[in-house]
Amino acid sequence: MKRAIKRMAAFAAFVFAFAAFADTEKVGDYTWTYTVTDFDGNTGAVIGNGNDCAVTPKPTGALTIPSTLGGYPVRKLGNDSLKSCGSLTS
Repeated sequence: MKRAIKRMAAFAAFVFAFAAFADTEKVGDYTWTYTVTDFDGNTGAVIGNGNDCAVTPKPTGALTIPSTLGGYPVRKLGNDSLKSCGSLTS
């Protein structure tokens, strides 16, 4: 029984060490929603939560994506992260 508990504890520690966490950061006029995750040993930010605009207020016109969020390099735009963001031109 003790061995099984130790294995479960080790597995839980492993999962939590690599789990993504969500956060927001204000950059200029916008607040960005992002998660931090591991990309083959390189931690980075992924913009969006996959089901809504990852930027508030909803931007219009040209939008510049920040190079870092939370001190992590932006590595990816999440699926549909800018889909409902209004009238983006570029």
